[in-house]
Amino acid sequence: MFGLGIVVPLIKGHNLDNSISENYRGITLSTHISKKIEMYILDLYSHHFVTSDLQFDFKKGLGCSHALNTVRSIVQHYTAGNSTVNLCALDMAKAFDKVNHYALLISCWIVMSLLPL
Repeated sequence: MFGLGIVVPLIKGHNLDNSISENYRGITLSTHISKKIEMYILDLYSHHFVTSDLQFDFKKGLGCSHALNTVRSIVQHYTAGNSTVNLCALDMAKAFDKVNHYALLISCWIVMSLLPL
């Protein structure tokens, strides 16, 4: 029973059409004992779970605004030196779970290799 949970769909906001699946997010309810064990393991081994300073999501106190500020700062740095800055944005909100990440990285590498330096 430790690894089992109940997924409850919750509507993302107010006044949304509840007949559209994209308007829902799933919340998993797990047993009390599994949460206690998870907290114990995190307390013991959290120093081993190191992430990059550039990982903004899922970190306490950080989010999208911090990532955007970092991009803005980098662009300002290079444009202040009269350099050209090329940006590429990809909205993967609907495809994140379905995209082949390896193929995506290869595609980005090909596109970047075609750009002039």
